[in-house]
Amino acid sequence: MKELAYHPAARAELKAEVLYRETEHPRAGAHVRAAIARAIVSLRQFPGLGRPGPGGVRRIVTRGYKFIVHCELIAD
Repeated sequence: MKELAYHPAARAELKAEVLYRETEHPRAGAHVRAAIARAIVSLRQFPGLGRPGPGGVRRIVTRGYKFIVHCELIAD
């Protein structure tokens, strides 16, 4: 499995999304976090998933929440 490094802005965006969803429903934040975690696990297992974007960045949309995870594959 590929190792991951999280950009500080990505961490902040995730936190903001979870907090926003929790204003809709107390457990919604946990559901969003779980959906994003599943997408990240999939990307680690299958780095070619998602759509290619500019500069070698790939994008995958989480199921149910349409949150886009951006990742860049770094050579080992």
